[in-house]
Amino acid sequence: MNDLGFAPKHMLIADKIRESIVSGKLAVGSRLMPDTELANLYKVNKKTVANGMAGLVAEGLISRSPGRGSIVIKQNITARTTRKAVGLLMLSQGDVYGNIAEVIVESLIKRGLYPVLINNTIFSNAISATSSRRLYTLIESILMDEPSGLIIDGDESVPFTLLERNIGRCKNIVFINRYQALKRIAGAKYVLTDYEEGGRIMARHLIEMGHQRITFFLNKESTNVGYTGSVQQQILSGIKEVCSAEKVEFNNQIPERLMAGETLDNVCAGFMTGKQRPTGAGAISDSAIFHHISPALTKIGFSIPEDISMVGFFNTPWSEKFTPPLTTVSINETAMAKLAVQMLTDEINEKEIKLKPELVERNSVARR
Repeated sequence: MNDLGFAPKHMLIADKIRESIVSGKLAVGSRLMPDTELANLYKVNKKTVANGMAGLVAEGLISRSPGRGSIVIKQNITARTTRKAVGLLMLSQGDVYGNIAEVIVESLIKRGLYPVLINNTIFSNAISATSSRRLYTLIESILMDEPSGLIIDGDESVPFTLLERNIGRCKNIVFINRYQALKRIAGAKYVLTDYEEGGRIMARHLIEMGHQRITFFLNKESTNVGYTGSVQQQILSGIKEVCSAEKVEFNNQIPERLMAGETLDNVCAGFMTGKQRPTGAGAISDSAIFHHISPALTKIGFSIPEDISMVGFFNTPWSEKFTPPLTTVSINETAMAKLAVQMLTDEINEKEIKLKPELVERNSVARR
């Protein structure tokens, strides 16, 4: 009974209580368990319970006040208007995307809005260009219901032309994290991560630590539609810009061969053993260093940072699990998520904000 399973827990708590109210198990005037008891029952914290209760207050099913607690005030649910629904077109699992989605969902519920999350499989398949038609059809359906708004991670697989044609069907469209269309959509809003600046931060730190031969480890991009302006290409562009300005050697063969699909083991064996090998490198993510890059380097007898200094990206838990803990570049996903909701609800007037990443120094970069 108290197992909430895999889902936003505040929403599931609200669902269980709503069901009890509608079924009559909790009559008008009934007092709900205190938040502390509900938190113990469902094995969550009080903040999670409070977020769930906020949704029920917004629906007019309960009232809450200090001293009196939560009381049922209505049993019949007025149909939720689609104008209160907000479509979330983004990945909502993982260390970074999960955090973004969680903050957005909490912020929407507090404002009496109802988040509608796109299934992760549909969105991830569209990103890899294996099933983008399903995402297109789903977005069409959401737009037909004229939602209050959309919050979209602007990967290039998103049907930007469809959104541009239908922007009048919802109050606001906010693109977050990245935007990979060739032009801005008039009337949309943007809160994006400055990934090129993230690359500049990587390169500047390595150069400040004395590294004069730098490279970048990225992933193969196998999408059928191309990745002009992908996150890793933006980071790579920032690194190259700083290396060129500072007259520092950049090994472009490593990212080029990895992008083309050559194995990491082959690339490391071919380019990391000569006298002119890179002494410092950035990577597309902390997890890539943990799971793939470090094992490949170990096979050729290299260790971090003794033989090569590494800077990760995203400041995920993998950066602290690694030995030594990784220096990494952190995007401010919490600020991004909060700003996206504030833009959606017109609480702030900005039309476009670009968030600068920040360096988190640990122990994976040695001074040369």
